[in-house]
Amino acid sequence: MSETGFSEQDSDIAVKSQMLVDIAKRAEGGVYIYLILWLVIAMANGLYESHRLLLVFNTALFATIALLRVLHGRIVHRYRADYLAQLLNAFVLLVLINALHWGCLTAYVLSTSGLDELRVPMLLTTTGLVAAGSVVLSIHPAIRALFPSFMIAPVVLVLLSDFTIQNALIAGLCSIFSIYLIVATRTVHNDYWSSVKRGILLEERAREFEELSITDSLTQLRNRMFFDVHFDKEWKRAARHRKSLAILLIDLDHFKVINDTHGHSFGDLCLKETALKLKQVVIRTGDILARYGGEEFIVMLADTTLEGAVELAERLRQAVESIDLANDGQPVSLTCSIGVASLIPASPDKAYRLINRADKALYISKSQGRNRVEVDVDDARS
Repeated sequence: MSETGFSEQDSDIAVKSQMLVDIAKRAEGGVYIYLILWLVIAMANGLYESHRLLLVFNTALFATIALLRVLHGRIVHRYRADYLAQLLNAFVLLVLINALHWGCLTAYVLSTSGLDELRVPMLLTTTGLVAAGSVVLSIHPAIRALFPSFMIAPVVLVLLSDFTIQNALIAGLCSIFSIYLIVATRTVHNDYWSSVKRGILLEERAREFEELSITDSLTQLRNRMFFDVHFDKEWKRAARHRKSLAILLIDLDHFKVINDTHGHSFGDLCLKETALKLKQVVIRTGDILARYGGEEFIVMLADTTLEGAVELAERLRQAVESIDLANDGQPVSLTCSIGVASLIPASPDKAYRLINRADKALYISKSQGRNRVEVDVDDARS
């Protein structure tokens, strides 16, 4: 699994989802083609008068499959993410049923006396349908292999059952044509899959780069750029809905002394352990914990009162205080000072004021002895 959480399974789902959309779109033009071609051939040869039942039955069957494919297309656009495998299997089934139906119908025409006028048009139409369908739908491996076979096999079997030199020749040509299509469409199939997988890979890489750009490399928390963007959005949302917003500024106490005494590597370890502890406390969806710079962290709490923010701040202070570290056998205690501010934004363009108030409270916490939570008590609106 990548750092973005995009696993091989996710990639496979993304590829199949893209294929379903693409193949359904490619097949849209052929939804009614079987019905239309059948009606043209049948009506042009007077089938309504001579074989009315054959006309009505096959027309109804072609129309039913066409309607099912239209319905399937609509479901794909609405519920693809929830029923991907089922929708993909249903599409393959409908396409292959169409192909087998046409192939069986052509075979019936070839084997039934009184339908001589339909034989040539049906054979010519079959070759056109199998060629077009194989090229257009070959991006799916099952359709690529089975579509020509389902349409041609019934014809070949019927021709060989009434063995003549002419029938054997036509059956042989149909078989060669079917095999040729399966082999020739391999290029289309491979090119499509290479393109899709390359696109999915590029999207995954883009997500990884985006993740890196908004993540602090040392602590693996969100960085200041991420915080600034989302804080501005949340401030404006809170201003629109008249919801309270809280900021907690957290600063490790005496961190410069720790760096000077124990070295920067140990200082980095302190920052990592602090980030881990803070992350275990700030777990509510919508809240943001970020490294704000140096040894300073910041928390944004959406729709949170001052009392709720103070309560969380105290839990964060205790979490940092509980960190157990030692350097060369010498215990090192970590504490932090926290400044808290909360208000209901009255202006969508003055977000900096809330952070300034939290910073003011943090300064008081530092000046009052550190390892404590202090609150800005200015007006609750700005």
